[in-house]
Amino acid sequence: MVTGSASGIGRATSELLIERGNRVTGVDIHDADVVVDLSTHEGRMDPVSKATELTGGEIDAIIANAGLATATATTVAVNCYGAAATASMASLFPPDEQLSSDLLAGDEPASLLRGRVLEANPDLSSQICGTTKQALSKWIRRSAAEPAWAGAGIPLNAVAPGCLRCRRDANDSKLTRFRRSAPG
Repeated sequence: MVTGSASGIGRATSELLIERGNRVTGVDIHDADVVVDLSTHEGRMDPVSKATELTGGEIDAIIANAGLATATATTVAVNCYGAAATASMASLFPPDEQLSSDLLAGDEPASLLRGRVLEANPDLSSQICGTTKQALSKWIRRSAAEPAWAGAGIPLNAVAPGCLRCRRDANDSKLTRFRRSAPG
């Protein structure tokens, strides 16, 4: 099962897995085997049951890739509670400490409220994406060795795909210098 399968890294991952002979159940807000809105609690509860139904009860792996890079509260919902486990350059930017604390505490209502506060302030809204990516990375590092995951034989992993270009980053001189210096 691959979330975010309709575009970007999720689509490329799905295509590669299929090319290599794997059966992939795509999950996305459109153009997928399982169409759900991962920004809602209900949408996050549906994918596994729907995918299990589609696959006859066999799900060998979940690539939780769906994610947003917008300066909106919806990014909080998808990137942390929808579990986008792909980190990006956004995670290098200074976080909003209150949002980070709420996310790491697993307090979805407080996280979404803080996301809406940040979204409403143009000077702060750019902190949303990076904060969600940082919080998810910290959660994975903290949780991977726990009995509920490692003890149950379920590996957790996050992948940082490198330097991605986001519209929001187009005029950032620090990122431009980083991109020029990065290999590849």
